[in-house]
Amino acid sequence: MSRAAQHGPPVFRSTPEYDAFGPWVLPVTGPDEVPPLFRRHPIDFTGTQLVLKVPRPIERRDALPSMDLYDHLLILQTSGLTVLTRVEDQVRTHVVAPSELLAIEDATDLLDGRLTLFTALPEGPVTVHYNGSSRDVVGQLVDGLRAFWGGGPRARSADAAGVAGEAAGVEPPTQLGLTALGPDVALVTAYRELARTEPWIRLLSAQARQQVVPAGQGAGAALARALHTLWPMTVQGAIVTGDGRELQVVHRREWWLRGRRPVHSLARTVIPLARVVGIEAEDDPRYAGVRVLTVVIGPARISFPVAAASATEDGVRAGHRAASGAAG
Repeated sequence: MSRAAQHGPPVFRSTPEYDAFGPWVLPVTGPDEVPPLFRRHPIDFTGTQLVLKVPRPIERRDALPSMDLYDHLLILQTSGLTVLTRVEDQVRTHVVAPSELLAIEDATDLLDGRLTLFTALPEGPVTVHYNGSSRDVVGQLVDGLRAFWGGGPRARSADAAGVAGEAAGVEPPTQLGLTALGPDVALVTAYRELARTEPWIRLLSAQARQQVVPAGQGAGAALARALHTLWPMTVQGAIVTGDGRELQVVHRREWWLRGRRPVHSLARTVIPLARVVGIEAEDDPRYAGVRVLTVVIGPARISFPVAAASATEDGVRAGHRAASGAAG
């Protein structure tokens, strides 16, 4: 009898982790739910606020019980956030203390999700990619992280609302109509949902998307402008809110778009005003009528383009001034 006949085909042995595997970011409530690769890292579940496991971006049909099926384990505690990342069969560890978290950007483009934590760590930002279907779960982590700097729904106080009201000088959030930003209905909808869950925020500015043309003089610039007529460049829209503690910017994941393809992405950047060192602005050297606004937060610099004629720059500065006045 042959060896193949003696041993037969390999036996498929499933596991609870494999049975539950999918594209979703899942809460981890006990040691048995921790992916095997990350079990060498001790977790005190009695002292954690939230633990999430982020799956590998593979199809279910390509997964096997013997594989390491998760790319990240995120452990949120009052002492900081621990990010465990799979690197082949090893684990890379980032520990972000509350004082080291400088800003957060959570962005999706359809099912392509990306959480970026701007930190004071020597290695800079920490990025976690996830399936956009789990944005609500990742949003719970974002809200927990915002408590590190006294922001977010849990830590918000009545004083913050008062400062925000003085800073805004605009109509209440509900006054931003669905068509206020032209085709950017998705941005307005995202903003309205944010205003519903955090009713103390105040609208500081709203910028519609705008097609822009190259700057400069001469034949080269004229040719570039002609080409942009056929294949335009667009600066995307943005909505800026504040509550005296944080700036929250609702925007697209990419600020620049060349061409006419539709935009489906959504992003939210949260900036703690108490940690802002300064705000810089300069004319974009490539495109006329565009300002590049940079928020400096310790070693981190978060830049985004705004239309020179919009109120976005004034809105960001107003939020910063309100926080500075409250601190004084």
